[in-house]
Amino acid sequence: MTEIGITSVELRRTPKKRELSSIGKPFGSVSYALSEDGELKVNGSSIFKGMYLDGVYAPFNDEWFLTGDIAYTDEKGYYYLKGRIGDCVISPDGENLNPDEAEKLLNIEYARRFCVLGMGEKGSEELCLIIEPSVNLTGAHIKKMMYGLYNGIAALPPAYKIKKIYFADGAISSELDIKVSRAALKRKIASGELKLKDAAEYLKAADKKTEGELTDELTKRVIEIIARVVGKDASQIGKDDHFVFEIGGNSLQYLTLIDNLEKEFS
Repeated sequence: MTEIGITSVELRRTPKKRELSSIGKPFGSVSYALSEDGELKVNGSSIFKGMYLDGVYAPFNDEWFLTGDIAYTDEKGYYYLKGRIGDCVISPDGENLNPDEAEKLLNIEYARRFCVLGMGEKGSEELCLIIEPSVNLTGAHIKKMMYGLYNGIAALPPAYKIKKIYFADGAISSELDIKVSRAALKRKIASGELKLKDAAEYLKAADKKTEGELTDELTKRVIEIIARVVGKDASQIGKDDHFVFEIGGNSLQYLTLIDNLEKEFS
């Protein structure tokens, strides 16, 4: 973090131990501690001394800098991050829930990306699932997705049961993001930039599309991608043309095509 610099590194030589995803032990110049709610706090000589706010210097006089990370430590003093404190959901019974715990247990077929977050009033938030579906899904696809999803949710620990499922009408995060930012996603929903449909509404809309319409639409989009990869006009490519023998694509273009199809359709 800008305010503290690099304060720990996982240095154990054994790959098996490095794969435990520890952030290591604090350097000798700093100390780590955990607050009552599990937030990692840092103090030491490398911590920033202050900042300029609108041209006015504001010294940092606190003993500990709060990182905003939820962490825990093992018996050997190695620290591990569980998530961001801002992502925590306070359930109606007052329990702090980390949505990452539910997310990592879900595997959603036909979803491009998904995110579990808290929605509702602070202190009585409900865990909700936001899904960015792959494009051109039929009603059959959606039903298969929902069947698998309900089974996945049923297997979650009781405290982490998903209360509502929504489908987004656009991207819930950038293609370049390693992880969906819950704060950014909430802002997009609140501003109306991203519209949500509940699962029943989305399934009803998907059922209205016929398989034939979807097939034609999908074929057209795939041909457009092939044309872009091989540098031809889409009108020059027939839907039954062989990529190598009739379209003239080579092995490198084939790999590019696969990459493009993966990005487009997940």
